[in-house]
Amino acid sequence: MPNKCSYCQEVRPAGGTKTLVLNDGELWIEFCPPCGDGSTITNAETGESLTVKQLYDRSAVGKRH
Repeated sequence: MPNKCSYCQEVRPAGGTKTLVLNDGELWIEFCPPCGDGSTITNAETGESLTVKQLYDRSAVGKRH
């Protein structure tokens, strides 16, 4: 089954996207490599901005893959 990026809406081959899960599972963001490197998310409490890929890499899921 193909994967679809939440940002660019591009359909990728199976395994072509990754999923970042935030807020204890309330928010799931599926992203492709270009969008993961180019899209940022800002923490409302700290003001820290990171790319989606940086957040994914910091997450427990990212560390297991």
